[in-house]
Amino acid sequence: MRRLLLCAALVVGVPGLDAGAQSFKTGNDLLVYCRNLTEKAAHTHCLGYVTEISGMLNKQPDGIWRACLPKGASDGQMADIVIAWLDANPSKRHLAADTITLSALAEAFPCKKKP
Repeated sequence: MRRLLLCAALVVGVPGLDAGAQSFKTGNDLLVYCRNLTEKAAHTHCLGYVTEISGMLNKQPDGIWRACLPKGASDGQMADIVIAWLDANPSKRHLAADTITLSALAEAFPCKKKP
């Protein structure tokens, strides 16, 4: 939780994301698309966004956001984790969508601490 608040205060966006990944401004925007199962294009856009950001996590040096995504984790599973985080934290949905996505996945798949 502290990590998310710190990140939200320090980060306006995540450098290195392409224009498609930056299309969601807030968690509210992301949630609308991710929940839209009747409109395939909207749901696919959600999955693509979460997939692109999750791909960044394994490339990050040890720092604020670090996750060890398990082999076989599907795009749908990662989107479900982000949706669950948004459902559990409605007071934080106004935060940047990239910050929320990175935080949700880092919390769900923490790396083992090095000795």
